[in-house]
Formats: sequence, C-alpha cells, structure tokens
Amino acid sequence: MTDAEIVNLYWEREQSAITQTAAQYGNYCYSIANNILNNHEDSEECVSDTWHRAWDAIPPQRPNMLSLFLGKITRHLAYMAAGKRRRDNRYIIW
Repeated sequence: MTDAEIVNLYWEREQSAITQTAAQYGNYCYSIANNILNNHEDSEECVSDTWHRAWDAIPPQRPNMLSLFLGKITRHLAYMAAGKRRRDNRYIIW
C-alpha cells in the first residue's frame, strides 16, 4: 500500500491501518528505537507505542511522508524511554 492509502485508512478509523503500518514500517521504526535504546524489549514497546500515537495523531494531521512522521514519533518515544532509564538508574540506593 502507498502512504496515502494507509493515511486514508487512519482517517476512516480502520483497524487495518495499524496492521498495514506495522507491515510496511515496523522494521524501520524498530531500527530507530533499537539504535537509541539498545534493548529489544524496550524497542518493541516503543514501536507499539508509536502505532498508538499515530492512531491518535493522524485524524487531525495528514502527513505527506508517513515514514518521516512515524520516525519522528518513534525517535521521540525512544529518547523519552532512554531518559527514564537513566533517571531510574541514577537513584538506586546501595
């Protein structure tokens, strides 16, 4: 499917939009998250959260380049998760 077709699925609130997005951009988003987090489980969770954020964001927004839109969401979520991990490790009491 093309990006425009996937975006139209989001606008129509079709559940298949998430499935199509994951099939087309799952590896791309995972590689972005994993390059930042270096952790498989955290990267998978970040990608899953990306689909949820895209579902919430696309009806008011209509991205022209879905890959850039999803990449930006994934990158933001991965940096937030990395920051949280650093904060959690900082306050460990021995």
